[in-house]
Amino acid sequence: MAVDPYLQKLATQDINRALLVLQPLLSNQNWSDSDYHNYIIYTHGMKSVLANIGLSASAAMAGELEELGKRQDIDTILQKMPRFICELNVIAGQNHATTTIEADAPKGAPAIWQIQSKKLAYACRTYDKNAAKTALAVLAAFAWPCEEKNKISKAKELLLHSEFEAIELVLNSTKGDS
Repeated sequence: MAVDPYLQKLATQDINRALLVLQPLLSNQNWSDSDYHNYIIYTHGMKSVLANIGLSASAAMAGELEELGKRQDIDTILQKMPRFICELNVIAGQNHATTTIEADAPKGAPAIWQIQSKKLAYACRTYDKNAAKTALAVLAAFAWPCEEKNKISKAKELLLHSEFEAIELVLNSTKGDS
C-alpha cells in the first residue's frame, strides 16, 4: 500500500514527538500517574498514526502497549517497549535504533543498563534462561557504546551454553577485566 507523502510526513512528525516522550520513560521503572497518563496518550496516538499509514502490526503493538499502560504493568512495558521504540525509529527514517540513547550513552542510559543487568543477574542466579533471554533482548534493543555491545554479545553466547555464572562476570567486568 502506497502512503501519501504528506501523510507520511505528518506521521513522521507525530512519531518523533512521541519518541521524545516515550524514550525517557524507559530509564525509569517508578512511573508517576503523570508518566502513565502521557504513556497511554502517546501509545494510543501511535496506534492511530501507524494504522493510518498501513502498519497494522506496529499499530497492534502500540495498542497492546497502551493496554499495559492502563493496567500499569511496568515490568511488561519495560520488557516490550524497547522493541517498539526501535520500530518507531526505523519508521521515522532514523537509520540506527534509539539515536537519542546512543548520543547520551553512557550518561543517559545507565538506569536502563542497571535495571536490566539486575534482572539478568537474578535470572542467572535462579537459572531462569527465559528471563535471561528477555533481559538480554531488552539490552540489545539499544545502541550502546562498544564495550557494552561486546558484553551483550558475550552474554548471549554464554547463555547458549547455559553458563549463568560466567554471564554475571561478563556484565560486571570493567575495561581490561575481560
